[in-house]
Amino acid sequence: MRNRNRQTKEYAGRIQRAAHGGSSFSLSGTSELFIILTAACLIWLILLLCISNGGLFSNLFYWDRLDTGMDFFNSVAETRNGTPYSMYTTLYPPLANLFFYFIQSMVPGYISSLWPDTHLEIVDMRSTNMDMRAHQELMLPFIIFTVLSVLLLYILIEKLLAGRSRYSKLAAIACVLSHGVLYAVERGNIILISLLLALFFMAFHDSENKAVKELALIALAVSAGLKLYPAVLGMVLIKERRWKDAVRTVIYGVICFIVPFFVFEGTEAIPIFFKGLFSFSNNTDAQFGLYGIIHFVLLRLKDFFGIDLVNVSVVYTVCRIVALFGMLYVFMTEKKKSREWLALILILIYFQESVSYTLCFFIIPFIAYLQENKKITADNCIEFILYMIWLMPLLTPMVTESRSLLGLAVVFALMFVYFYLLISAIRKKGNKEVTNHVGQTS
Repeated sequence: MRNRNRQTKEYAGRIQRAAHGGSSFSLSGTSELFIILTAACLIWLILLLCISNGGLFSNLFYWDRLDTGMDFFNSVAETRNGTPYSMYTTLYPPLANLFFYFIQSMVPGYISSLWPDTHLEIVDMRSTNMDMRAHQELMLPFIIFTVLSVLLLYILIEKLLAGRSRYSKLAAIACVLSHGVLYAVERGNIILISLLLALFFMAFHDSENKAVKELALIALAVSAGLKLYPAVLGMVLIKERRWKDAVRTVIYGVICFIVPFFVFEGTEAIPIFFKGLFSFSNNTDAQFGLYGIIHFVLLRLKDFFGIDLVNVSVVYTVCRIVALFGMLYVFMTEKKKSREWLALILILIYFQESVSYTLCFFIIPFIAYLQENKKITADNCIEFILYMIWLMPLLTPMVTESRSLLGLAVVFALMFVYFYLLISAIRKKGNKEVTNHVGQTS
């Protein structure tokens, strides 16, 4: 009888919600509009790919059609002799290489013994009979890695949005179909796991359950151990004055970074790793990081005004310092959680000079944005548009050989949001000081 009454109440609740439009899509709802735009972009993308017979894949994904998944496969091969740094000068931190070393242990010796001893020779194996993607022993781990990463990412995002959005499952699917995630899948990049762990930290770093909170701190340390730059998210603990948690996270991070070196070449590999990392950062074709923005602006100054700034490195260094302090100022003065996370992600994007898959980290502040904003309003519509530019799986015509219209839009969006957040933070600070002064006077 009790079960029947409960079912009757649930049924009546559904009728009432339907009567008030609770089950219908709303074009003013942030989650609903995000879902609709993602679906429209995917349809557009599929149509263009069909019309071009697949010729436009390299416009959206990595330009080298022979290189799909090679962030995974190359990394597996370059841990073969336990010398990923001195022999291959790999850019991955040792914790990431430890993961690939585990995958490499599954590869039969008759395959791995044929792999060469330099990175360029490994790259040259593509499309030959030695191509690693032609072997079941490597292809199946790659598929399992990709499927599990995306599935866990979907589950975590759905849990974070559940209760805040009626369409949390569809919104979570839209997130894992965003440009950054799709690009990471195409590359086979371990950033998928790093993003997953960073999201876990975001979700549970302030949990009342001590065990879960500690796991969140460890998750951030491991995320930074895999890709380094998520370490900036630990600023949340400093802002909240959780000094003990911050110290423990740093200790976890040091362990995750130092200890795996001893599996490979010991501490002697540390300077080799950083030398290769800095060399890559200073010679990059990044489109979306700070380097990409500066490169774009300097080219336009030269083309339109004849201004040629020879010493680009000085301009780059100054811009880095200004951008860092600007975003730290926004982070420390901002009260909204979504903007706090956005400021940290901007630092992350600006300072690592990587390719499109790094845009997947915008999912973190976007989830906070969806949690705070159920409907599109005049106050939050600009932020929504910016997130759509960063997240949409949109294929656009090429503007030049190396930069698409989407790339230009992302660059402009990064420039705009930096000044938008900074000016907003300065105005809020000024208004607060004026209010306090008026209060003291009265």
